Amino acid sequence: MRIKANTSLRLVLSVLLTFMIWSCNRMPYYAQYVNLERQTWDSHDTLRFELHEADTTALQHLSLGVRATGAYEYRKLNVGIEVLDNGKACHKDVLSYELFDTDGIRKGDGTVYSENERYVCPLQIKKGHTYTFKVYHLMRLDPIVGISNVFIQISDEREE
Repeated sequence: MRIKANTSLRLVLSVLLTFMIWSCNRMPYYAQYVNLERQTWDSHDTLRFELHEADTTALQHLSLGVRATGAYEYRKLNVGIEVLDNGKACHKDVLSYELFDTDGIRKGDGTVYSENERYVCPLQIKKGHTYTFKVYHLMRLDPIVGISNVFIQISDEREE
């Protein structure tokens, strides 16, 4: 009897542990990175991300992220984003990223790069639709140097 109880307890604990690990490491519905050549971004270079023929009808959440190197000369980065649903504009926003503090210390995640991600908006995905995401920088200096990657992520959980 005691052996059966211990086996059942181990099984229940294993299932709970597996569920906890799975729920903490959920994959995004969609994620795409754009690497910037020579870590240089010209204001006329609009980055385009495309999600073709979505296969869900769930409410999702859109995040936009950037990776900066120590070659980036400013504390902040301002970017614009436009979201198109089957070619029709459905969201437009301006985001400001604080990449370094006043002492020049890198903010965000990463050891080599400063990775910063910002929540953009909820996105009601429509099955079969194509979504286009246009991203461009809004800095006065042109081109800007030190931005290595820009990425978007769409997931069912809101990333802060």
